Amino acid sequence: MRNTTFDMEKAQRGDFASPHSYDIDGHTKLIKMDQNYSAVPFRPAGGVWTSAHDMTQYALLELRHGKLIDGRQFVSEENLLMRRKPQIPIGEDETYGMGLEVNNHWGIPIVHHGGSLFGYRSAWMILPDAGIGAVLLTNSDRGDNLKGPLMRRLLEVVYDGKPEAVATVDTFVSNSRTVVAKERARLTFPAAEDEASKLAQQYVNALGLPT
Repeated sequence: MRNTTFDMEKAQRGDFASPHSYDIDGHTKLIKMDQNYSAVPFRPAGGVWTSAHDMTQYALLELRHGKLIDGRQFVSEENLLMRRKPQIPIGEDETYGMGLEVNNHWGIPIVHHGGSLFGYRSAWMILPDAGIGAVLLTNSDRGDNLKGPLMRRLLEVVYDGKPEAVATVDTFVSNSRTVVAKERARLTFPAAEDEASKLAQQYVNALGLPT
């Protein structure tokens, strides 16, 4: 995994995808990186920068039960599988273990986990019974809406399932436009001057730092 780092400055000096979100009208726009530095104090919970290739290598390690491509045991199989053991139910067909989730919604276990920063959404998933997996890296806040359909599509392809994934994405797009339009109708932009004047130009915390 030569293109993986926790160093945010190093990552941004290379060929990286800039973060995007949507504006008040629902249009996708480039956003600043500033808020993503809030993830730094919470490491090792997250905040890694990586590539599709490198994340795939990690998914393969999970599929090989802790073995590297040359056959060496990098992580013990016992410890690796223990992370998938159900600890907390997070839905009728899904459980959370030690950092990993297992989804049985369609009757086939899918081991997965996702990542989230401002303007970025990611996920990796494996089908242990089939020995395959997939990786999703997006530079958009809306990327998270592809995770469920990707899981479903993976099962459709591997197990010849009823095609539903594409329709799910189409429905989300349609519903999203409706929600954005209703919310936009409630908002006044730019804000009325008499209300905006009540706000400070910038808020600072006790240390004098912007918040």
